[in-house]
Amino acid sequence: ARPVFVHLGLAKTGTTTLQQDVFSKTPAIAYLGKNLVPEPLDAARRQLTRLPDSRFDPAAKRAAFEAHLGVTPGAPMFSDEDLSVWKFLDPAVMGARIGQVFPDNRPIYVVRRPRDWVLSQYHFRLSTWRPDTMAGLNPWLEAHLERLEVGSDVAEIRFTDTFAHFWRAAGERPFLVLPFEMMAADLPGFLGKIEGFMGLGGELVALAAAAARDPRKARIDPRMAAYHRLLGMALDDPDGFLERARALAGCALPEDRQAFESLAADPATETEAWKAWLSGVQRRVRRALAAGDAQVAGALDAPGDDSSRPDLLARIDAIATEQTRAMRRDFG
Repeated sequence: ARPVFVHLGLAKTGTTTLQQDVFSKTPAIAYLGKNLVPEPLDAARRQLTRLPDSRFDPAAKRAAFEAHLGVTPGAPMFSDEDLSVWKFLDPAVMGARIGQVFPDNRPIYVVRRPRDWVLSQYHFRLSTWRPDTMAGLNPWLEAHLERLEVGSDVAEIRFTDTFAHFWRAAGERPFLVLPFEMMAADLPGFLGKIEGFMGLGGELVALAAAAARDPRKARIDPRMAAYHRLLGMALDDPDGFLERARALAGCALPEDRQAFESLAADPATETEAWKAWLSGVQRRVRRALAAGDAQVAGALDAPGDDSSRPDLLARIDAIATEQTRAMRRDFG
């Protein structure tokens, strides 16, 4: 009988902080979303956002959530930013599934200035060692701007279209749209807006201080961006890569230094092996940078490409203007 509030993203708008430090931390909310839920619920969530239609069983998923809600008090909250990504499925598919599983759904949607969102998205993709990010921001961005549809890394800059696809397919229920910039500037005020929409009375605002001082994601600065792009250098400039990686090995554990020498001595070493080694020593590299290690810093002072080309920025800003106009016109 309770409406289910559905936080659908966008990704890169503080979703992990909201999930782990706010929505799942108060008995006022019956949390159903990503992270910190029993495995049957998490399995149902993953299937909702990943399975093809031929394998998706809405009745079974609805039963899994209803069983949990039958013994769990609070306002139900389903949170998963994959509902609004275009990487796997059209958000309209996600919305239709939400409408089947939670007929009385109440979407909560957080948007972000597209030119800032794009840079954050690039750094996230780079942090996962995606091959198409290794040449820098602009080649990646240009390729994905060419196809703002399913499969694109940046289709979410069509932020109003993304929400419209989801909302209409989910049943055009009452909704709340907020800007990420408000969350960054005034977290208590931002959480107060969500509380008002959900009919709560201070439970979320009380968590604001802890959420603000406990960031959940390690940000990528220019040196760490250069660190991840070393993987591309392993293919394009093997000698340059070995020189820089050897400098990084100096801060690694003895077994990691030994592993480096073994990999470096074998001309048949593949990129995946280097990715595993770089992943394994990443935490020590971060610590060395924080401690002011000049050798490690010097190895990562390679020129970066983290500034969008003016022509690409102009395309993004034109889309942002159109999407903002549509958001005001269609959703107030």
